Amino acid sequence: MVDAVYEEARFASLYDVLNPWQPCYEFYRKKMMVADSVLDIGCGTGKVLAEARRSGHRGRLVGADPAAAMLTIARAKTDEVEWLCSDVQRLPTNDRFDLVVMTGHAFQLLLTDDDIRAALDAIRQVLGPSGQFIFEVRNPVVRGWEQWTDRNTRRTVSAPDGGVVEVVYIFERQRPPDLVDYETAFRFHDVGESYSVSSTLRFINPTRLCEILTATGFEIVRQEGDWSGAPWTSASPEVIMTTCLSAD
Repeated sequence: MVDAVYEEARFASLYDVLNPWQPCYEFYRKKMMVADSVLDIGCGTGKVLAEARRSGHRGRLVGADPAAAMLTIARAKTDEVEWLCSDVQRLPTNDRFDLVVMTGHAFQLLLTDDDIRAALDAIRQVLGPSGQFIFEVRNPVVRGWEQWTDRNTRRTVSAPDGGVVEVVYIFERQRPPDLVDYETAFRFHDVGESYSVSSTLRFINPTRLCEILTATGFEIVRQEGDWSGAPWTSASPEVIMTTCLSAD
């Protein structure tokens, strides 16, 4: 479970510039602050965990990500969080956490039902008996990928090294029933170099998602439709799932 675009340091270094602090991060930070121990799977550059520690979290904070380049940035933020180079299926099984999260739509990198089941099996092994697993996916009904065009997504940003980089996300194709291929294109103006990386996300049907969760031993506590906490509806932009282990 890794997006190839963030496996290289030059691209990973742009993540925080392209994704400044926003309501989704604050949503998860608040959840972390009331949990004694937290595991963030697919933590990326570790911005939410680092901010939770800066905000006064006194318990255990662990971030796991398979992209070493992202973790290099996370480690530079703080050494008061445990950083693990690991994907969801290789987590330490002797640990238990009060809260497990997957932020930044990382769950959508699980492209098949078998991938999701394997991930949920691994999460079940590290979630404490009264803990919660919280994550989000984009609502496929909204068809947000149709807005991933040159006109809508092109941005020019200053890289941490001072260079100027142009970034654009381009929808390529939809593969039935629910896979979306897209391209991230980078142009480094200072050196006149261009690169593109192809990625795939799964826009899983919410009903199917709930079926898999229930079948793998999770109970759905709450479904929210945006970062303000509004209840989920079929027109909501997000499907934010709060789950716990089933009592059965």
